[in-house]
Amino acid sequence: MSTSTVKPQTMKISSPVFDELFTPELRAAKELFERNGMDVRMAGGAVRDLLLGIKPEDIDFSTTSSPEEMMDIFQKEGIRLMNYGKRALDHGTITIRINDKVTLKINGMRKSQDQKWWSNSGNALTNGKRK
Repeated sequence: MSTSTVKPQTMKISSPVFDELFTPELRAAKELFERNGMDVRMAGGAVRDLLLGIKPEDIDFSTTSSPEEMMDIFQKEGIRLMNYGKRALDHGTITIRINDKVTLKINGMRKSQDQKWWSNSGNALTNGKRK
């Protein structure tokens, strides 16, 4: 088994379609994440759509914060939590509603299939190595 380090390929997305996504609600969410030290990245189909030049229908995020850490932050900030029962927590997904206009899903990243969550000091880039 190889133990070599994989260097991820990265690129900055800059396009009119990408810029259109930053509504006041998404900007408020971004500021909330930064203010609370959350390492958050856009994830999933939204990234694919942006690379294809298509405006995403919805935007999902991934973070190194655990579901419990996210819930604490959002409750402290007065952000409306949605779908945060046991099933959502087991899956690691917290759904929030910003200004009663925009719904965002934020997924915590696991170190492995046994639901051990990354801490804020975790390395988000290794999440893709999960089996």
